[in-house]
Amino acid sequence: MACFYAVDSHREQGAVSSDILNEVVQDLNAGRGFQEILDSIYARLRGHLPCNRLAVSVYDSGRDTLTVHACRSD
Repeated sequence: MACFYAVDSHREQGAVSSDILNEVVQDLNAGRGFQEILDSIYARLRGHLPCNRLAVSVYDSGRDTLTVHACRSD
């Protein structure tokens, strides 16, 4: 199930996206692990999206499969 949330304006949505991405880059540069970064993204998104789950999946077009690599929820 996917979560969708309408932000008041495209500018506000872009600012939120940029802030979150910048913070993720900082986490990567600080050498944080995958699970720690996932938890951090989840905490940041909760302030902007009304969701209680986050999953990281990778689609393999050659095999036509979607593999869940990590999941975070309350």
